[in-house]
Amino acid sequence: MTRRIEADSLPTQIMDQSQPLETERGSGISIGIHYAQEEITNKYIGNLGIVTRRGPLTEERVLETIGIETRFRAAEHETVGFMAREASKDALQGSTDVDAIIFLTTRPTGQDEIAALEQELNLQNVDKKLSMPIYAACAGFGRALTYIKENEKAFWGKRVVIASGEDYSRFVEKLEDQGDGKENPVLDGAVFSDQGSAIVFTYGVDFVIHSRENFPFPEEHDTITTPFDEGLLSVREPYIYEPPQGVVNSQIFSQNGSRVFKTVVRRIPSCIIYVVEKAGMTMNDIDLINPHQPTGTTVNALAEAMGSHEDKVIKDAEKGNSSSGSAIRAWARANSEGRIKPGTKMVVIGFGTGMFAAGAVLEIMPSQETIEMFEENLDLALAA
Repeated sequence: MTRRIEADSLPTQIMDQSQPLETERGSGISIGIHYAQEEITNKYIGNLGIVTRRGPLTEERVLETIGIETRFRAAEHETVGFMAREASKDALQGSTDVDAIIFLTTRPTGQDEIAALEQELNLQNVDKKLSMPIYAACAGFGRALTYIKENEKAFWGKRVVIASGEDYSRFVEKLEDQGDGKENPVLDGAVFSDQGSAIVFTYGVDFVIHSRENFPFPEEHDTITTPFDEGLLSVREPYIYEPPQGVVNSQIFSQNGSRVFKTVVRRIPSCIIYVVEKAGMTMNDIDLINPHQPTGTTVNALAEAMGSHEDKVIKDAEKGNSSSGSAIRAWARANSEGRIKPGTKMVVIGFGTGMFAAGAVLEIMPSQETIEMFEENLDLALAA
């Protein structure tokens, strides 16, 4: 199941097919979303007989508690690489001219996913030095943007694919095992959604990054732990691994949900303000805030914590937490709602395991004046 968006300020064009495909044609930014094969609805969860301290976990209570309507679970063949490639195929729509690939996932797979994506999609001119696997869990998309800003001169004018693949259903405790009177049921399976996401763009043309920052929270290292085999990291080098403090060589994901919620509401707003001020801007200059989408209730609370800027927060958690891909999906939603126009300034902020956050201030479809300013600062301006 794939969803493709090409970002533009033009009116949305919807194409109904057997597999839902949404398309917007226009500029050089395109987004593809691949939802995993099996859909897990709140009604299905409500029928599992799960009982929490507050009573039976009904369909209505799932939505009330986490603000998620449905989520997807990968079939055996739907690996993180497969889902990322499917989303990338749809975003690229046959184009093979790609200069760099950034691959996002929570944990290494033991495969060179960048090489597999390059080979299967027959991509040409891929710079192996710029291409990078990033293991930063829910902060992945934000970390990809900070990586680009850190290497801005090398990325300028390059056609880039950022591809995400996530399969949390393989390492969270299964919902089907939480019923039949089990004490203290684990409900992470109701939150996460297996998904591939991809965004394709030319950096320095389709958007620029005004500022970036990585925010490690080492004192929260035990808030979220993720299964991670460091021995698989060497399959492709170099790589970015953020943050090592929050991962363990176990088989099951675990988190303190209430502590995560409180940390997000308490600390992420200040991270957003920091990266905005670093760009020489104020919050009044910002049009959109695109956070990681852990749950609907968390995003709503984060929006409220932004005070008068609450309405700028993109909310797109209905189809579950897709970790490193959630902000890509939210970007597509904002565009389909007509919220992205030439010159839109958007803060992207990812946060999760570690805990660790990464944020950037983007200007989408920047003016020629802005592009020339960046080129001058990068010493890339062409001679008159």
